[in-house]
Amino acid sequence: YVPPDLLNYNPGIAKAWVDYNQSNLVIDASRNVTSVTDNAAGLYTVNWATDFSSANYAYSLASAKVSIALIDKTAGTLKADTLSDTSENSVIAFGDQ
Repeated sequence: YVPPDLLNYNPGIAKAWVDYNQSNLVIDASRNVTSVTDNAAGLYTVNWATDFSSANYAYSLASAKVSIALIDKTAGTLKADTLSDTSENSVIAFGDQ
């Protein structure tokens, strides 16, 4: 048995993830995400509730209909571009917090 509070320190556990609709900024499900900010058409920022220890964390971006590209990442945010607002997007991140 591994207590849930110890799982947060396991490097194989996602420290943050979100599934959201960029068209209307509705977060369908998430962990350790406070919000998703719409910066412009296709540009968004995911804001972590608990920052990572540095910007050196692994991430994966997915969008149902378009390609997606990382713009910038810091310990507290991840910025990406889908070129247009899409209804199905996901971000997952692994790293030290």
